[in-house]
Amino acid sequence: MFQSNDAAFGKHTIAVEDDAQNVTAIGTVSGDKMSLDVLTSDMSLFRLKLIMSGKSIFRNYHAFSATLESWTKDCYGNHRSMIQRIH
Repeated sequence: MFQSNDAAFGKHTIAVEDDAQNVTAIGTVSGDKMSLDVLTSDMSLFRLKLIMSGKSIFRNYHAFSATLESWTKDCYGNHRSMIQRIH
C-alpha cells in the first residue's frame, strides 16, 4: 500500500477462504480513519471502514460478491507495515 496526501492505493495478495488472490485497493485517509475498497481477482469487493490507533488498525468491512450474498465482519491488523507514505 502507498499513501500520497489523503489517497491510499496499491496491489497485494490476500487469503480469501484459504485461497490466495491478487487484489487492488484504493481509498482515503483522514486523520485516524481510513476508507478502503479492495477488489479481488474473482470480483469480490471488500469495503473497509477502519480506525488507526498507534500501530493497530481495526473496525469492520462489508463484502460484496458476484456469486454470494454480501456479509459484514470485524477486521484488525497492523497499518505501519501496510502503508508506505509517498512524499
